[in-house]
Amino acid sequence: MRGLQSASFLEISKERGIGRAKAAQIQAAIELGNRLSRERISEMVIFNSPEDATNPILYEMGGVDYEEVWILLLDTRNRLIEIRHVYIGSLNSVFARSGELLKPAILIMQPV
Repeated sequence: MRGLQSASFLEISKERGIGRAKAAQIQAAIELGNRLSRERISEMVIFNSPEDATNPILYEMGGVDYEEVWILLLDTRNRLIEIRHVYIGSLNSVFARSGELLKPAILIMQPV
């Protein structure tokens, strides 16, 4: 079960007793869980410390074996606006351009 949320369709369907249809159902259920979790978190979380920032992405990052960069966009009252998965790196490093890290925040601040 550990790492199931990050397993590919092929990895899931290779498990004994799990065919293509069941693998698709499992991936769909995981995605629905992720979306519900994000939606619930964005409605009620106010970030008061760096530890608070880990909760929204802890589940998704728990099964990965490589470095990742995530951006959490907050409003002026430290409420979550959006979560962005920006980069995937290697086993022990990730290259991230500063402009790409700031771009989502700048775009969300621009008036429509």
